[in-house]
Amino acid sequence: MWAHAIKHESNHSFIKRNSQDKTCCSRGRELLDLCTACNIHILNGRTIGDLSGNLTSFQFNGNSVVDYCLVSDQFLHSVNYFSVSQPLSFLSHHFKIYVLLNLFASNKSHDTIKLNIFLQGYKWVLSAIYF
Repeated sequence: MWAHAIKHESNHSFIKRNSQDKTCCSRGRELLDLCTACNIHILNGRTIGDLSGNLTSFQFNGNSVVDYCLVSDQFLHSVNYFSVSQPLSFLSHHFKIYVLLNLFASNKSHDTIKLNIFLQGYKWVLSAIYF
């Protein structure tokens, strides 16, 4: 029942956001204030696929959640799934995040068509990390 409400409710502000990161710095508070002021919702920790709020960054000085997916009220109902994957440790200290959206567009006759275009992922090449 709770997971169903998360997926289909248009206002997620009542759903408590979970996070494995127990520290909130001043920039984190600023982000939360911005989200509240603009009716933007953080998917991390309150969406099917990441209900526990997995960490997204593993650094020598600590682990944290610093990579987010933010959506406005207008697109919140379109979110099907959000997850945090395992990092490519030799390329980054950050985990990849994924979001699956149901998007629809109208053609000139006002018929609704489903958009099946979404990014499967990026192909990382070692040469991309050199400047």
